[in-house]
Amino acid sequence: MKKRKQSLAENLDTSLWKLLPHDVVEVILECVPVKPLLRFRSVSKKWILTIDSPGFKERQLIHRRQLRGPDVLIMRLSYDRPVGRKGRGRKVVLSAASASRRRIGWNVSYTCGMFCAGSCDGLVCVYCLYVDSIVGNPATGWHRSFPLSNYQGLLIQRFKREGSDFPWPSLGFGRDKLSGTFKPVWLYNSSGFVLGGADKAVVTYCEVFDFSTNAWRYVVPASPYPINAYHKPVHLDGSLYWLTRV
Repeated sequence: MKKRKQSLAENLDTSLWKLLPHDVVEVILECVPVKPLLRFRSVSKKWILTIDSPGFKERQLIHRRQLRGPDVLIMRLSYDRPVGRKGRGRKVVLSAASASRRRIGWNVSYTCGMFCAGSCDGLVCVYCLYVDSIVGNPATGWHRSFPLSNYQGLLIQRFKREGSDFPWPSLGFGRDKLSGTFKPVWLYNSSGFVLGGADKAVVTYCEVFDFSTNAWRYVVPASPYPINAYHKPVHLDGSLYWLTRV
């Protein structure tokens, strides 16, 4: 008779773990790689709350960086067979030193260009001008999409009027140091766009996506100087930086 394969939770000696103070258990779990750590969530509800807490994730990320150094992240597009009437689909394939290869994918137009806004504290942001963008974690496979900004709609209209022979900025992606939330940000020059009721003295516009409300919002004031659209924004120590033209 074939023996049933025991789960990871069943293999753990729960009586032994109960003898340890929970703060000691947390320190031990912080040293565990991501893949087995996800399986440890099946041990108990208390372990789920611990592993899913923002503070634990932060400490585990810091420990991994100290132990391994920065991870190398490689992104490529995978072309799939035609999906219904939408034509060929594409998937974003992410490979990282700390994780086996995972697919974070969705079907998009064959002609839609995709761009990587960069990575920040374990998350990577991939965007397209015509379809929803995505934020995902290559180590766990988790991902979620977020809708087009007002700027992307304006940019599409301008492409139709003028073509694409003009510089346009890249999406910024970073983490707010104070709130700990991740934020995609568009900062763009007002020249070339027609906004109803807009102040002609406005030089730039800034849109920030709020994951809690699933909506974009304008941030005022934006940059007092035009930005250099040829250079990507850089995230450093909780802030995003753009080069400007004075």
